[in-house]
Amino acid sequence: MVSKKLAILIYLLLVVLVVASLVIFYMFFHKNNNNELKALNESLVEELKNNKNLSVRRDVLVKQNEFWANADKLRGEGKYDLAILEYEKAIGVATIPEEVGVIKMSMARLYYRLGQFDLGSTMFKDIISNAEYSNVTRAYAVEAMGAEYYSTYNQDLFDSIFKGEPYKNFLIEKNKELSMRKLFEYGTTFYSLALSESRIAQWYASELLRIKNSGVDDQETKTRIESMKLIIREKLKLIEKGIKEIENTPNAQRIPVVLNRQGTISMKMYLFGDKSFGNPADFFEKSLVYSRLYNLSETEGFTYYNYAVFLARVYGKEKLNEIEILLGNLYNTDKYKNSDVASFLKNQNSLGGGTKEDILLLASLDPKFKKMLSGLGWSF
Repeated sequence: MVSKKLAILIYLLLVVLVVASLVIFYMFFHKNNNNELKALNESLVEELKNNKNLSVRRDVLVKQNEFWANADKLRGEGKYDLAILEYEKAIGVATIPEEVGVIKMSMARLYYRLGQFDLGSTMFKDIISNAEYSNVTRAYAVEAMGAEYYSTYNQDLFDSIFKGEPYKNFLIEKNKELSMRKLFEYGTTFYSLALSESRIAQWYASELLRIKNSGVDDQETKTRIESMKLIIREKLKLIEKGIKEIENTPNAQRIPVVLNRQGTISMKMYLFGDKSFGNPADFFEKSLVYSRLYNLSETEGFTYYNYAVFLARVYGKEKLNEIEILLGNLYNTDKYKNSDVASFLKNQNSLGGGTKEDILLLASLDPKFKKMLSGLGWSF
């Protein structure tokens, strides 16, 4: 009887020891995990104070936040409503304020995709006005609003951007491009980003073409032209600096977009009569390489279009074969049927201006591209 009681007592002691060991192990492991997380977050905060790029650690943060990872997956599948719900959950378990800002940017983009433009713009503006977020993140929020407009040229989206302070002060009546330049300039007051700088430079290149076509050639205009060229060159330096900053980071996927802009800038300078700003074909070719590397079909599609515009405007029928090959990448596949590229081409029909003229030029050279436009609502 005594032996049986002793055995039970020994068994209970062993159970207590095992449980105690597990508790001690858990506390030690949990403490180490917390210490690692704390160290990571402190490192992130320090980087952000120095305006370094959050995207370097974005992949780490996503792995720590399962809701964020789920939301990204749903977004990729086009399930935007469900993705927004997951992003909201991700915000609830975010470990630092900066993480919240980046998640909200993803949400704002999806609201745009769903046509809820005021809600999307309000979310972007909340990020921009919040000093808890780094200047880098705030600059990206400004840039993202502008980039979203340029992907579709949607009028309602444009109107939502220029509501409230300080945005209504950037709005220039009957001059959308100047309004957008002022928006991107506002973004660079937080931090210089390559894509924002390229948009600003493109405005100046377009303005130089407008001046050339106006025929005005007085001394004041010549002085203004030289001043604008200097601005473009300075912006190009900032663009190169910005590209180097995002190399070898998740934001390297922005590089093909920037290269596409650089190609457009140099194309406009070609047409202006100054070839010292680089060969547009080189920029477009590099953009295509990067787009394929990162599987960015939208950027690839826009680059096909811009590259074709360059060849058409500079060489015309002389480069007809190359033009048809480039545009064939758009109409010989269903990949772009419901894309931002298709929305862009469709919306330009009602906007007019230089871009519409470019599209009509391409249509006059390539009957199959013309047929594609007819399917998007164009009348010829």
